[in-house]
Amino acid sequence: MEKGHEKDSMIYGVRRARGREEPIEVYTNLLVQPPEVASISGRDKELQTARMRHILARTKERLRRAWDRRRSHVDRPASSISPTFVAYMSRYHGKVEGWLSERDAAVCDCLLTFQNRTGILGDLLEIGVWKGRSAVLQALHTRQSERLVLVDPSIPPEVRCVIETAAPSGPTYLEIRSSELVHSEVYREGAGTFRWVHVDGEHSGQAVTNDLDVGNRLLGGGGIIAIDDFMDCQYPQVTRQTFEYISCHRSELQLFLCGFEKGYLCRPEAAQLYLAFLKESFYGEMRGRGHDQVTIFKTAYPSDMNCFGIGARRDGWDYWGPDDDETTIPI
Repeated sequence: MEKGHEKDSMIYGVRRARGREEPIEVYTNLLVQPPEVASISGRDKELQTARMRHILARTKERLRRAWDRRRSHVDRPASSISPTFVAYMSRYHGKVEGWLSERDAAVCDCLLTFQNRTGILGDLLEIGVWKGRSAVLQALHTRQSERLVLVDPSIPPEVRCVIETAAPSGPTYLEIRSSELVHSEVYREGAGTFRWVHVDGEHSGQAVTNDLDVGNRLLGGGGIIAIDDFMDCQYPQVTRQTFEYISCHRSELQLFLCGFEKGYLCRPEAAQLYLAFLKESFYGEMRGRGHDQVTIFKTAYPSDMNCFGIGARRDGWDYWGPDDDETTIPI
């Protein structure tokens, strides 16, 4: 039975009836009295009845905790909105062509802002610029001590003009194919100095592998590689090559977040920092950016796969844990 059905919805602490959500206090009293124990007599019946009462009491308490957890998430105030995100949405997003959706922009802004707050320093790189919609967001996050490197076979003057309104110090433009980056000064001198690498270049499997090789070399200890079109049915080769690359470089890269057709990788030693942020603050940060109709998923235990997902709102939940205990968010 699917999770949206009434029988199963009880274990999530909410009963849905005619479009309403009712807290467990309305109906968990149904669990107070155990059902009749047929065909058992004497001492065995007493033991079985006591056992069932114990199980039902535990179930009721679990439901109550689930409702309290859900309510605490819903009632938690949204984080104050990022001024960088406000500037980006008001001045650029709707006016600059590109494929970066508002939700994707909000996720990227959450991660970039978190890096700023925690003092993670480093340069920023984008492979695949097109009209500059995502480059502008990265430009707004580039600090005076950092540089923004933009790679694309063609970056016309009008695109540069738009980007430079967000980055007065001026980005570094490399009008080359990303496969040629290995011959550049950035590649030779920039190993381990980048905190953000956005890969949205050519979508062939070989190109993705090449771009991940570049990102892996350049990425600093606290950096993030963002892979565009990850888990996009239009580009299954991107997903395949990303997983294959991670499998071959387990000691160097870890997938810690995916959703809305993007994947986010970091160094294994930085994973707990980002996972803790996602667990404690990610929903509030998204809500503060006007995207509260999402659910943050952590359906696997760390020994299985220590990665969060973000997707469309599910049954009114902010966070959704493993199937055997949806109220637990294990990292």
